[in-house]
Amino acid sequence: MTRYEGVPCTHCGENFTAESDVVVCPHCGAPYHRSCYKELGSCRFKDKHDEGYLWEMPLDKLPPEMVTVCLKCKTPNPKSNEFCSKCHAKLSKDVRVISIKREDEQDKKDLSPSNEVLTGSGYGISAEEIESYVGANSSWFLRRFRLLSSGQSSISWNWPAFFFKFFYFFYRKMYLVGFLLMAFYIMLAMPSAMYTIELIKMNSMELFGVEIACNVQLMNSLAAFMPTINILNAVYAVLCGLFANKLYMKKVFKDIKLVREKVKGKMDQKEYLGALSRIGKPDRFTIVLLLVVYLLVYMQSVSDLAAAIMK
Repeated sequence: MTRYEGVPCTHCGENFTAESDVVVCPHCGAPYHRSCYKELGSCRFKDKHDEGYLWEMPLDKLPPEMVTVCLKCKTPNPKSNEFCSKCHAKLSKDVRVISIKREDEQDKKDLSPSNEVLTGSGYGISAEEIESYVGANSSWFLRRFRLLSSGQSSISWNWPAFFFKFFYFFYRKMYLVGFLLMAFYIMLAMPSAMYTIELIKMNSMELFGVEIACNVQLMNSLAAFMPTINILNAVYAVLCGLFANKLYMKKVFKDIKLVREKVKGKMDQKEYLGALSRIGKPDRFTIVLLLVVYLLVYMQSVSDLAAAIMK
């Protein structure tokens, strides 16, 4: 009976309750109160059965809590469905619809989401808004954001953040976090770089045929810290991978809310989603700039070492 609770009877239009005695037409699936079906004597769609007519749940007449939205194709479905009626993707039970309106009835100026995909958080951010903001891989992020915002998980793994560290945060426009992580990375990298340079100097005769004076005391001091630095580097990478999704989720929600308030009443839905897409677009320019700077610093270090060898 839960499947039809809140659904209107095909004959009298009265919504079924948990106690209603419901009968369903074996041909098209239309539900009736048992008394209504007896009163009619047969299904009201009997003349359409030969044409293959199938009754569909009237989603616009259901309470919002009984409707879910397919995160893949955005088609509304009864909450009782396990798979989407349109694309057959598995439906999530975490999607919370806050209003049901037919497309032609929606106010184009109303930017409030029609399907709140994140429960237990009060964010009120729709899948459509997140997809427009995130762009590529939005379906992957939607699944992670849903788990994080609902409290089902406090961490979520991100491989690109694990491998690329602060570069990833700059790419996703999390500049403050990116700068802090870059500063920490430089702090960890400097002792390693200094140790490597002194090691090269110490072995310069074997490597280049030229003897270069090295600071043995400095190299020994740095060598004592290398195991700790290696551990810190590993922890640093793991923390980037663990918390990148959560930090990015907070940025996405914050930006969407700011844009929504800023343009409310000034743009239609299409223009609004376009604005989200432009703001959320990854920052490739900064990544290229950082790589160029990194390459220049590396080349300068090699140049300085070469100059020392040539003396």
